[in-house]
Parts: sequence; C-alpha cells; structure tokens
Amino acid sequence: MVLYIVTMRSRLAVDAANLAGRRGYHTQAARRYDLALDLKPDATGRHVVVLNRAAHDLGLGRLEQATAALEGLVDGSMGGLSLKHEAAACQRQGDDARAVAEFNETIDLMPSSIHGVSAVKALERRKRRKELPGETEGS
Repeated sequence: MVLYIVTMRSRLAVDAANLAGRRGYHTQAARRYDLALDLKPDATGRHVVVLNRAAHDLGLGRLEQATAALEGLVDGSMGGLSLKHEAAACQRQGDDARAVAEFNETIDLMPSSIHGVSAVKALERRKRRKELPGETEGS
C-alpha cells in the first residue's frame, strides 16, 4: 500500500484536482495540479498532470493556457504529445483544418490502433455534424 501511494502520488493529486474542478472549486483544482507537478512525477505522470490540467482549462474556456500547456508536450519540452491529443486540442479550439490533418495523420501512422480507430470515428462524427444542417434545410 505504501509503495502504491509513493509511486502514484502525483496521480492521486491529479484525481483530487479533477474532483475539485468538477465540483466547481477551480482555485483548489489549480493548486492540486501544481502540487502534482511539485511531487516530481516521472515523464508519464507529468503528461497525466499536464493533460488533465489542459482539459480543465479548456473546460473553463482558458484556451491560451491550455494551448500553451499542450504545445509544451507537442514541442517535446514536456516529453511529447500523442497525435490523438493534439487533434482533439485543435478541434476543441475550432482549428478544423488542423484537427482533420492530425486525425488523418493518426490514421495513416496507426490505422489499426485504438488511436487510429478513434480518429476514424472522430472524422465520421464531424462529417455527420456537417451533413445535418444541409439535411434540415433540404427538408
């Protein structure tokens, strides 16, 4: 049990931060994300913290903060961001062309992986959403 707590310390802080954020305690959530980073997580743990904090910031409409955090992962200064996360961030920001390009790159590089399959589904959802307004007008 002690070993689990020691090795998962930053992830436990992230869980606490996510819970605080969902309950509307955004200042407490930010402090807990900071704590999670202060606990010196390994590279994977650092990604978990940054991605969760960026998702929290996106949910609050803090696009610049979320983008800066995610770009730190993309440019490698935080260790690298997966294509699916980069595509999702672009989509969330409304950068449709870049999101589609990232989804397509994910499909090209990893077509049968869970990420490739998810990218295909994301593109299909985008296509259906774009078709719906046209169907309504034509009815």
